[in-house]
Amino acid sequence: MSGPALITLPEFRDERGALAFAETPGHFPFEVRRVFFMYELPEGGHRGGHAHRTCHQGILCLHGSLDLSVISPWGRASFTLDSPRLALHLPPLSWVDITVRRPDSVCLVLASHAYDPADYVNDRGEFDALIA
Repeated sequence: MSGPALITLPEFRDERGALAFAETPGHFPFEVRRVFFMYELPEGGHRGGHAHRTCHQGILCLHGSLDLSVISPWGRASFTLDSPRLALHLPPLSWVDITVRRPDSVCLVLASHAYDPADYVNDRGEFDALIA
């Protein structure tokens, strides 16, 4: 498995507008089992602040702009999602902190697993021990 990766999704444009898409398998290395989205996010607000033990995630910013800071066994990286064509793949054990850069931002998350509270690592000390 490789670390967090930015994915540029294919796009089709014509006089009707633009359409971007993602497929699994193909664009994401996991089957999507759950989809959720966050909206009405306050500018400067924060989301994330956790990792998953087994769940992969694909994060997209459908509108607006998000900054993501990621810590994983592969190191530290920062990403900006400011186009609906950009997606970030987060493999398991990727701690993510999200900062909202525009108040009209809409964040879509594709997940490889159904919601399971036991899959979350919410304590940074526990996370650091897991990846040490």
